[in-house]
Amino acid sequence: MNILYISQYFPPEACAPAARVDEFARAWARSGHRVRVLTGFPNHPEGVLHPAYRRPWRKGLVREKHQGVDVYRSWLYPAANRGLWGRGANYCSFAFSA
Repeated sequence: MNILYISQYFPPEACAPAARVDEFARAWARSGHRVRVLTGFPNHPEGVLHPAYRRPWRKGLVREKHQGVDVYRSWLYPAANRGLWGRGANYCSFAFSA
């Protein structure tokens, strides 16, 4: 079966949603399914892009492999986990770019 999991959060972000998506995706891949995750560039909770992703985001959609799972990272507006407008811009930018 082909599975596409869309989530704004995915490792290396250290939060419950990222861990949950990672566990599900790897379990499905181990079961023989073709799993693809569409996610944003890691920036949670500080609103700063993870050092390994500071340059690649300029290319638009970036593909990588994570423990048997195809991961596609799309652009989003990085914002700290506080404030209505910043978080709103973060969520909306991921929704439109994904």
